[in-house]
Formats: sequence, C-alpha cells, structure tokens
Amino acid sequence: KFQLDNNNYNELWTNYLNVEIKHKIFKKYFKLNNKIYDKVNNIYDNFNNKYIIGVHFRSHVSKISELRNTNRNYKIKNVNDYIIFIKQYILENNIKNYKIYLVTDMLTNIEIFKKEFQDLLIINENNKWLSKDITDVEPHFGFTLSDKKINDINFLNIFNKRKPGLNGAIELFVDIIVLSKCNVFFNSESNVSYFVKIMNPYQKTINIQDY
Repeated sequence: KFQLDNNNYNELWTNYLNVEIKHKIFKKYFKLNNKIYDKVNNIYDNFNNKYIIGVHFRSHVSKISELRNTNRNYKIKNVNDYIIFIKQYILENNIKNYKIYLVTDMLTNIEIFKKEFQDLLIINENNKWLSKDITDVEPHFGFTLSDKKINDINFLNIFNKRKPGLNGAIELFVDIIVLSKCNVFFNSESNVSYFVKIMNPYQKTINIQDY
C-alpha cells in the first residue's frame, strides 16, 4: 500500500513504481472500450499465427534527444539502425515465419520499412496522424505549444487540421495493445514504448540504444 499527494505524484509515478506495479494499477482501475479491442482483432487477422516483431520508432523524439543531449556517449539510432538490428535479430534467432508490426510518427519511416520488408510489414492504416518527414510538424506538437507557435498562423492551420482528438487516442491505444502482444518488441525513447511495457511488463523487449 502506498499514498500519493500532489507534490510527489509525478516523481513517484515515473521513478519509483516499477512496471509490474503500474501494470497491476492499470488493469485494476482502467477498462478499455470494446471498440479498441475490435480494431486490435482486425489487425490480428493479418498475423496468421506468424512470429510478430513489434517496432516503435519515433523520429522526432530521436531528433530532439540528439539536439538536447550532445554530451551522451552514444548516438541516437536512426531508422536504418533499427532495420539493421531487426535483420540481425531475425538471422541470429533463425526466424523464418514472421511479420513486422511498425508504429512510427513519420511517413518516410514507413516507406523505408516497406522497401526493406515489403509484404512482411504490417501497419495500422487507421493511424493517419503522421509527419511527412523530419522537417514536418510532429504529431505530438499539441503538447508543446509555445507563444511563438500560437502566433504562427501557418502552424495553427496545421494544428487545427491535424489534431487527432478522440480518434487519434483510440488508434494510439490500438497500436499500444498490438505492440504489447508481439513476440518481441524493439522500443524507442517514447512514452508510447513505455506504456507498451506497462501493458505487458513480461514481454521480451530490445532497446537498441543499449548497443
């Protein structure tokens, strides 16, 4: 049993509670709408009992981390690094009958993965809130609205056109649940990846930043 107050809630939630406890808390106090699970099952139909490699790659957070953490002793991995590690994992583990479920924030990442894995790649076609490339406005920009952005008419036009709202939240949970049920998960430096771990703390997870 533990107690939280307004002063230490965020610190405890992010630092002190391990993912197994967070998993139990979520399962106890939250119930996802059946509409979400129906969408998950529609994606599962494409799996056909294959070995599923889940991948979450968020380009924008990698770009930001690269700029803010210049003193790191490692380089933030890019999309091609992910592909190299995934192919190495497949080869080393002699995986023959597999598919890859990709969740990302950028259309160019999907194009690169499709070129490499072709019909072995599965994505959530209903998750349409993606950037075109690294120079485009990121899907999560609504959380970091600065005074400069608020006064930028072009930015606000994009914001009002693209904001995901409830449908975006639904598709995000669909992706999280599907990733949490994959045989192995290649994660990213992102809250989405962390929530996947909360949904399934016992999943085999590979963080290529550790290599």
